[in-house]
Amino acid sequence: MTADDVSALVRRALAELVTPPPRRALVLFTGALVGFERVIGELDLLAASGVELEYVQTPSAERILDQRLIASVPMRPADRHLTGSHDTLVVATLTQNAAAKTAHGIADCLASNLLNDYLLAGRPVVAAASGCDPDDPDKRRWFPTIPEGLAAVMRENLETLRGFGVRTARAGALARTVLAAYERAERARMAPLTTALGMSRRELLDRLGAPAPATPVAVGGRAARAAAAPAPRTGAVSVQLRLISQRVVQRMPVGTVLRVPAGAQITAMAADVARTRSVTIIREA
Repeated sequence: MTADDVSALVRRALAELVTPPPRRALVLFTGALVGFERVIGELDLLAASGVELEYVQTPSAERILDQRLIASVPMRPADRHLTGSHDTLVVATLTQNAAAKTAHGIADCLASNLLNDYLLAGRPVVAAASGCDPDDPDKRRWFPTIPEGLAAVMRENLETLRGFGVRTARAGALARTVLAAYERAERARMAPLTTALGMSRRELLDRLGAPAPATPVAVGGRAARAAAAPAPRTGAVSVQLRLISQRVVQRMPVGTVLRVPAGAQITAMAADVARTRSVTIIREA
């Protein structure tokens, strides 16, 4: 085996170490109506970004929530609710009841049991808290005269959940909060390797992109026009997504020109993976 062969083996091994594992999230619906319709769009974004979604509903969610909207999201009912089956719990609609029970260590129903199980296992929990946040604009529109004493209790419950490690978000920010949680976890997973090698994550990804020079991610203006020509042999692919995550980029063949809408958000991990795979991202006017 030559030195080049060893180098190629090491490069492949490192590439496997830095490649994020598949993302599988369990979506929990409780019976909170506030923010529900916004959450449906956010779940669409998560699915489009490559997160594999399975869902479960509490009995009140099955009675109260629009089942047609839930069925419109590309996800399937969960066969198992065990924490080992999914890496993250996404509470799409968190009720005051579920928040209060979990904050006080009560686990006596589907929602509080799932929250408790994921927290005990140290797995990420992200919750759309519009339904139980007295300061959320949607909640205030529904209930403009929440008594201050009750509002204080609701805030305290949410603060306690955050102290447990629950990441809370308004309904319209659920997707980016979930993706940010994934990216933080993936950076933490890579940290021992980058520390041992004495380089940053970006430097490591750049090295793994060799021998071909890394293609910069074009985000508009002159950079976008320069990157548009010439197109690689694999051609160009256009996507109509508002959020470009690393999962979207990973599905592209090496050397692809990926055309995205002008207003699309490109995550940091997507940019890193694009550099590694020589994928050029161009915002279309």
